[in-house]
Amino acid sequence: MVIRYMKGIFVLKPPKPRYVVTWDVNLVLCYLRKLAPVRHLSLKDLTLKLAMLMGLTQAARVQTLHLVTVTGCKKLKTEFVFQLSDSFKQSRPSCKVATLCFRAYPPDRRLCIYTVLKEFSHKACAEYG
Repeated sequence: MVIRYMKGIFVLKPPKPRYVVTWDVNLVLCYLRKLAPVRHLSLKDLTLKLAMLMGLTQAARVQTLHLVTVTGCKKLKTEFVFQLSDSFKQSRPSCKVATLCFRAYPPDRRLCIYTVLKEFSHKACAEYG
């Protein structure tokens, strides 16, 4: 009887996907393209653009982006590599700490995270020493 009851509830209220509606990334990308050239942006606008590009390019959780630090950064010819400062909430003790790579995007320099990171590091060093 319990099984039949549960099947009846399932028919009356079937499970729904968690995310029924998704947002249009093109709206954000169009706005980020307008924030150019990066050398003329304020540090606040540059930081916001960088945070959004980091989130979009890595599809990372906020916790992952929170672990990105300047001390774990290596600048290479066409990419920035960040060694995360700590382990993830869901990682096992035997797992090594992950790295994030942000590669240059030559087709559109207005959306190139490498260019934004480079400018951000110059402005942040100039302002905070």
